[in-house]
Amino acid sequence: MAFPTGYTELTLGQFMFKTLGDVATVLEISEPTEDANALEEAVYETLLNYGTNDISTISGLSNIKKLRVLAKVQAWQFAVDNLAAQHKFSADGASFELQQVYDQAKKNLESARADAYAYDPAYRVTIGKVRHERDPYQVEYDTEDDV
Repeated sequence: MAFPTGYTELTLGQFMFKTLGDVATVLEISEPTEDANALEEAVYETLLNYGTNDISTISGLSNIKKLRVLAKVQAWQFAVDNLAAQHKFSADGASFELQQVYDQAKKNLESARADAYAYDPAYRVTIGKVRHERDPYQVEYDTEDDV
């Protein structure tokens, strides 16, 4: 199978659908087609987060990777939002609990968000040295004989 060199809104929605795996079945959504795409708004959110309204302008390995990472975040956000309403319910005299599915979707969302930090211009890590004037854990010796 060849790696995608570009996406359309439809193929990005299909990628997001495949990302959800069995959770898509629980949510009772089908793979996006030209006529029906339950993930349409999630696709639009992905493009907004990417910073474009024209998916055809996204090409190149690093840009495709960024798009896919952002799409995973939106796919799992979609799942968490929709599972929240139905993760514990009763119908026709039976009780249904989807707590494990909901919890796993939340974990997948957090993992996807962590992967997306690399593409957030506001996120950065700075390493510096901290020196405390009065460190309560630092041992101070009165004389060299105490060492």
